Amino acid sequence: MLDDALAQRVKDVTFSTILGLLETLTAWVRPDRVDGNKLTIEGLELLTDPRRPDQGVLLVGMHFATLDMIGALLGQYVDFDVMYKPSRQPFVEALMRYGRGHYFDGVIPQNNVREVIKRLKAGRIVWYAPDQDYGAKQSVFAPFFGIPAATITATSRLATMTGAKIVFMSHFRQAPDGYFLNLQPPPEALPTGSDLKDAEIMNRIIESEVRKAPDEYWWVHRRFKSAPEGGRRDLYASKH
Repeated sequence: MLDDALAQRVKDVTFSTILGLLETLTAWVRPDRVDGNKLTIEGLELLTDPRRPDQGVLLVGMHFATLDMIGALLGQYVDFDVMYKPSRQPFVEALMRYGRGHYFDGVIPQNNVREVIKRLKAGRIVWYAPDQDYGAKQSVFAPFFGIPAATITATSRLATMTGAKIVFMSHFRQAPDGYFLNLQPPPEALPTGSDLKDAEIMNRIIESEVRKAPDEYWWVHRRFKSAPEGGRRDLYASKH
């Protein structure tokens, strides 16, 4: 049995997840309804600095439920591309590309690293969210809420290969009818030269932002499914 506090947290996460799906569908199929949402941005100058006309920006996002709505709203202020994980469902894949195509010039599959590098070297802003478990391959295990989590090393490698600046982006719902977007530089220089240290820094930043609104995080992505020894954790196994 769940205690009362945990049961309420489950309800809050479930409500936020459902609301996030509705927000995503609105952004994808009713772009005319996006403009009416209010967006408060902190740190926009990190993306509009005129001193960096030729330096790309790797916009490191996080999987909050408001992800697609925020992307649509931010697109009204700056021109940027998005890197995404293709869906195995043809209909979902087509809908996702169609919906995001309203707002982004480049909707780039995650396996098309060459295109991402090309755009960053050309001075483009490329948004991607690395806080998913892609397995142990090309990942290191860094703490996330005290649990070693498979964390991909692509962030540092892309920045190193292209000279792109890293900017972190988090976003939250803001009562009564708007959203808040926070853009921030890393607390220390990235990349550091160590994949593990870079992953630890990145996960600390993401964890800090998730703590601000834990119910709005996209926990359905099963962030902890991979185990350091190469197996899979049973955290998500059905309980009967």
